[in-house]
Amino acid sequence: MPVFNPKKSFTLSGENINFTQRVFFGEEEVEELFYLNNTGLSGEVPAGAITDEISIQINEGLLSLGKQNIILDSSSQVLTSGLLSGFVSGAAGDIIQISGENFYRITDVNFGTGIGKASQFSVLSDNVIEVVVPTGATYDEITVFSSLRTGANGNISLASGKTSNKFVPIPVVTGINSGQLKNGQDFIIGGQALSGVTGVSVNDVIFNNFESLGATGVKAEVPTGTQVGGHVFRMPKGPVNLLLASGVSHQPPSGFFFSPLAEVVSISAGNTTGTNMIISGNNFNSGLFYTGEGNGDSCLVAIGDQTGNFKITTDAGGYNRLTGIVPTGLKMGISGGNVAVGDAEITRHSISLFSDNYPEQYPSEVLFRPGIGSPTVSSLSPNSGVGATSVIIEGDNLFGITGVNFRGGNVGIGTEFAENSIVGMVPGKSIMATIPDTNSFATGGGYLDLDVSGFFGGVSIESGFFVYSIPRIHTITPGGSGITPGSTGTIYGEGFYSGTTVNLYGGNGALSNQNFQRQLAISGYSDNYDEIVFYYPNIFETGNLYGIRVENDRAGTSLYGVTGFKSPTLSGVSLTTGVQGEPVTVSGFFDELDPSGVKIGDKIVEDFVRTDTTGITFTIPKKTSTNLISINTSGGFVSSTGLLNIIPAKPDLSGYYPQQTGQRPETFDSSAQVFAINNTITLTGESLNLVTGISFTGLGMNSQIGINNFVSKSPQELSFVLPTGVNAQSGNFIVKDFLNRETVSPFSMNLIQSSGFNTNLLPGELLDLSGENVTGMNLRFPDLTGGFREPEIISNAVSGGLGVLSVRIPSGIVDGSVLISGNSNTSAGELFDFNPLPVVTGVTGFNSSYQSTTGNLVSVTGVNFNSNIYGSGDNFISISGTGNGLSQTQIEEYEILNISTGSGIGANSPEPLYSKIDFRLDNSFIGTGQFFIGNNDNADFSAKQISFFPQSYVINGTRVNVTGYGPSRGVTGSNVELTGEGLRAVTGVFFQIPSGSNLESEFTINSPTKITATVPKEGIESRGMANILLSGGTNQNVGQFEMILDASVVEFNIVEENDTPASSTRVGNFTQKETINGTVFLVTRTRFPDGTTAIISSTPQA
Repeated sequence: MPVFNPKKSFTLSGENINFTQRVFFGEEEVEELFYLNNTGLSGEVPAGAITDEISIQINEGLLSLGKQNIILDSSSQVLTSGLLSGFVSGAAGDIIQISGENFYRITDVNFGTGIGKASQFSVLSDNVIEVVVPTGATYDEITVFSSLRTGANGNISLASGKTSNKFVPIPVVTGINSGQLKNGQDFIIGGQALSGVTGVSVNDVIFNNFESLGATGVKAEVPTGTQVGGHVFRMPKGPVNLLLASGVSHQPPSGFFFSPLAEVVSISAGNTTGTNMIISGNNFNSGLFYTGEGNGDSCLVAIGDQTGNFKITTDAGGYNRLTGIVPTGLKMGISGGNVAVGDAEITRHSISLFSDNYPEQYPSEVLFRPGIGSPTVSSLSPNSGVGATSVIIEGDNLFGITGVNFRGGNVGIGTEFAENSIVGMVPGKSIMATIPDTNSFATGGGYLDLDVSGFFGGVSIESGFFVYSIPRIHTITPGGSGITPGSTGTIYGEGFYSGTTVNLYGGNGALSNQNFQRQLAISGYSDNYDEIVFYYPNIFETGNLYGIRVENDRAGTSLYGVTGFKSPTLSGVSLTTGVQGEPVTVSGFFDELDPSGVKIGDKIVEDFVRTDTTGITFTIPKKTSTNLISINTSGGFVSSTGLLNIIPAKPDLSGYYPQQTGQRPETFDSSAQVFAINNTITLTGESLNLVTGISFTGLGMNSQIGINNFVSKSPQELSFVLPTGVNAQSGNFIVKDFLNRETVSPFSMNLIQSSGFNTNLLPGELLDLSGENVTGMNLRFPDLTGGFREPEIISNAVSGGLGVLSVRIPSGIVDGSVLISGNSNTSAGELFDFNPLPVVTGVTGFNSSYQSTTGNLVSVTGVNFNSNIYGSGDNFISISGTGNGLSQTQIEEYEILNISTGSGIGANSPEPLYSKIDFRLDNSFIGTGQFFIGNNDNADFSAKQISFFPQSYVINGTRVNVTGYGPSRGVTGSNVELTGEGLRAVTGVFFQIPSGSNLESEFTINSPTKITATVPKEGIESRGMANILLSGGTNQNVGQFEMILDASVVEFNIVEENDTPASSTRVGNFTQKETINGTVFLVTRTRFPDGTTAIISSTPQA
């Protein structure tokens, strides 16, 4: 059978070979064919060919040439290279790549031998294989093998190749023999894929004597650690780390944690609590221990249920050492055997060391047996009493106690008592024993000494137990007779120890069981046992003899005699409901009463009368509310079982005062109190908080005015606003409370009421005010500053039953409300509105002959008017006289230019406030006249005002006089000529239309004798008569002018859009194009001389 080599050339010969289309070696096709005419062809054997049939494909199909032998040679053998760094190590299931040559027909990839055969791989190319690391991979070369191919003579070495370096499997740890071992012991790790492990470390400390146990385990010796200074070591404690042959390390998953064992080997025995002890062992290194409150060289040690800090000291005998104090709280005990002969066992305690993973402890089987010291006694309880008393003796090291003995001390001098048997004990802590019961104890008491003895030593206590003395009473305070039930008493004497009782006996003080009544309450004992404070009983029978006996645990005293008062009783109350101030009688038994012995609640009743011992009568005090009645007598205290329901007394009035003063007067005088309507009045008295309404006498017959709204209300004061309509002639009022009880005021109110006054007065004139209660009052007039001026009071009188107050009108006041005050009321309120007459006090701007010319600036000063409401442009300064061409009397006003205020002008009042008015003389008045200031009253008081300042002034100037005009009718836009004299003074020409405004005209002053004026265009809407007026000069009314509608002008031409014909002086009609939404309309409009238009019609353009 012919032999072929992959990747080598071959030749086929025969006839018509040129018809061969394809050549196959088994399933592998030759990639390229070379034809040798028609007798042969050649090609290259496919690299993946194996021993199989050679077949050729011709038109008729495949033609088999028979089975041929394919063997590998040096050029086609399987070769593998070294594993790359990224694939030299891996865990089971990881995917790695193997590189090499001729990876054809590969059937196996093995990781080592045995179970290491790879289960899955993929040939990516002829030089790369991707393989999954199997679970059983070992530390070995990886073999790539093809079982389908061999070399010559069946040589399979050419069909396989090994990696030049070994694959290091990542180990899987499944267990360790122990997580805590001492140094020198073997640490064994089990698992899978451990053949590549070369060492073990923990916390960077390498374990000694490493040994591989194959793929399933490793073994190493626990080191002592790496010393870093003193007793400080870096200990092999922490997660286990495996060193691999690949040079890297691997740490198994959490759970495999190693900690070296700190081993306790021995303990110094017999140390008592509080003394030093030594613990010896291995691995006593600071890195292993929890230090507690110590430093780095210490360890927290548990001894039994106690802990303490021990210090790491030097090594000795091959061991490490810890030294520390045996905890004083360590429980001590002895068990088994007879302590007295020494065969008992002292309780042993476990020893453990806390690791740095507190509260974890290192195990130890070593036990500590503490030593027991000599016994000590710290206390006896009780430490005082009488014979046969059981006592508890407490102390330390009370183990193996064999006897307790009480000695005489200073009780029964020279007396020794027999040794007492022990009743019971708590080992080490306490002993129960009994005080000897003997009659030889001194009556005055004293101390006993104590001896405690036992197997571990003994102890003696001087004056350990005090024996009570027999009690004696020297005196009792209060004692004797007249003891108040429930009072506190003090007994003086001796032997009054804590627990001593005070007992009360009846039967006229005879000591017998039949006469015992009760044990009295005690509040305290003195430190020297010589006083007792106690409480007498709450009930005594008056005059009976009682006995008091003091008893302590040892004995009792004889009786001490006392007598007491009888306790009060309350059998009835005359009222269950009463009003404050109403009398009440209480019946029962009442010994002598205390000065404050009758109370309603906490309110002391001062007004009471005791009727013998059977009754008490008292008056219900004011400011008292519903509560119990209580009686306090020499025999004790008693209170009513039911409440005395108390109704407040009806309101009581003591006076009133105006709240405006803000201060309640010390004494009340109704004649000195005067009020006005809307004043706030404060009533004074008692129970005023109960008031629900006040009624006054009204103005009408039998009428009343009532109020129920108040400004404020309290028990002592009630404030309200005096309503309108109260009859000032009466002033009487009544208050009502919530029970509709009435209190008639014992004094009436003096109410101010004005019945008349005169107004429009000049400064210095007298104002007479008449009315109720106006005499003795003061008036205040408002002034320019916003304040008030008080006038001079001329007289106070009574006329026709009414008071009359006369005052002189001051200067510097203004019109407004006049205030009234007086009679303890600083501001009774606004009484009436008063209008003073303003007057001129001076004029400047005229020469010494009182003459001036039109156009000059003039100043007028005046008083008693409010100049603050006027300003520039106002007209309120006037002149009265003959100032027109007809020589008739006229009043002419001037326009103000400026106004200012000041003080110091006038003679009627010190420094009165005045106003100064600046204005210019115009042509409206030419002649002689007198100045005056307008007033707010519609009446004409000019003559009276002029009488205050009657000086006449002459104003010179040119008089305006129109003698004729024409035409007397015309259309708008036409001219009118006016002729006359002085026309240059004219400042304006107006056409006054009926029921309308003045239409201003354009005019020209042609000469002093002629003016040309144009009829205003606005007059087109005002057909009819109008008046021609002139301003300036004499403001002359020239005469009437008829305004007529001019003839319209019709314009027939059609103008373009927005081309409105120019305005003319006449009314005209025109037609204009206008486009709306694309449609052209012909709109006919009427145009007026003033330029406005009105639509007549609108038609679309054809």
